[in-house]
Amino acid sequence: VIHRDSRGSPQQLYLKSLNSHVITRLSWDNANYHDSYWSHDGKKLVFMRLHEHRENWYIAHIDNMQNVTQLDTITSPLLDKKYVIGWTINDDGLLLAEEIQPGKQHRIYEFDLTSTTITALTNPNVAGRGDYAASLSPDGSKLAILREEVAREATLLITLMNNGNLVTNITLPFVPSRLVWTPSGNTVAISSFYGDHFRYNLLDGATSSAPRLPENSLDFFGSCGETCYIMRQHNGNFLDLQETPLSALHNTESEAATLPLIGSGRLIRLNNA
Repeated sequence: VIHRDSRGSPQQLYLKSLNSHVITRLSWDNANYHDSYWSHDGKKLVFMRLHEHRENWYIAHIDNMQNVTQLDTITSPLLDKKYVIGWTINDDGLLLAEEIQPGKQHRIYEFDLTSTTITALTNPNVAGRGDYAASLSPDGSKLAILREEVAREATLLITLMNNGNLVTNITLPFVPSRLVWTPSGNTVAISSFYGDHFRYNLLDGATSSAPRLPENSLDFFGSCGETCYIMRQHNGNFLDLQETPLSALHNTESEAATLPLIGSGRLIRLNNA
């Protein structure tokens, strides 16, 4: 889990056991941690660390007691202006996307951890930013890709990994930010930060927006069943803050019309944000 204690504090890494509900904090410094992904065997965690405008990549080896037993630093000039979006199926490589740069056709890459070589998996030729998210099917045979064809219009593409052949190309009703495969490998579920979601079934080509998501639902992070998602839910206040002017606190008997329209006040964090 990536979490920050307050609005201005750095993003830190935490682990939570879904069996014991015990939370372990992994990082304790002033750096910002982001883009953390578990390997498929659950023994390694890749993450990126930003400190003083310098970004480094790491892989933490974690045992069953949630202890970090080894920390590997990944260094390669090939990783410049790229970020992690997942692991390869056999956990010997990483899937990468590119940071947005004006006038560039963005691709999806595979980085081999043993040989430290990089391979482009996609090659878009569109007016928009190109490919910005991707996910491998559970058996590793297919790659689902989110591609921005033109500004604010996206498509879902699914290609075969062995020969690159395109098997799916459909226009999406919104521009999503995340996608996940269900465990069967037959359905791709897509979401946006604003709670939009969409499902595509490869067997019959059917699309849907079922099941209905809880209120204030945000992005999908994983799938725990054919209609079960690991996702983020928000309390509805997207700044996690509530503004209460000091004048209102000290002049509780004043009529609302007499209070200043704007003025210095204090910010109070909402509980359970």
